[in-house]
Amino acid sequence: MTTHNTTIQSQRTLARNPIAPYPLPGEECVAYNKISWPLSADRVVLLVHDMQNYWVDLFTDPAPLVANVSSLLSAFRNARLPVFFCRGERAKSRFERGLGLTVWGDGLNAAHVTDRDCEIIDALAPRADEYVIHKPRHSAFFDTELEPTLHKMNRDQVIVCGVFAHHGVMVSCIDGPRPD
Repeated sequence: MTTHNTTIQSQRTLARNPIAPYPLPGEECVAYNKISWPLSADRVVLLVHDMQNYWVDLFTDPAPLVANVSSLLSAFRNARLPVFFCRGERAKSRFERGLGLTVWGDGLNAAHVTDRDCEIIDALAPRADEYVIHKPRHSAFFDTELEPTLHKMNRDQVIVCGVFAHHGVMVSCIDGPRPD
């Protein structure tokens, strides 16, 4: 009989694993795109994912990331299109961190994390007419008001940018609404 230790412990925290800059995928990725939904100004919103001080500070040089997100944000603001920000919240318990605790550590629950670390970076600060979604998990759609709000607005096209493309951004894209 095998005995498993059910106590979840992690000494690892992302703060110990800085992220080096990397280029965005280029035109070669377009060839793999299987979706051809035309964007419509009356249906599209921008979702800025987890651009919080804590996460952005993990990049050894956050300037390229911030510049790319800022460029999209400016385009949406200039066009007067809806902008949503999502931000991770501190977990109520270590259990709530789920597998993320084992893989990435305590995240925003780490002892050294301050309230300021949890705020969206100043360079992208949400405006009064923009939405801020507080999310308990990786996806911006899981247990939040994002999808019901989009539904009320008759919006079903979501452009997602921010951190981390291989994780929260991807999961949010998977959970997002499917445009008609």
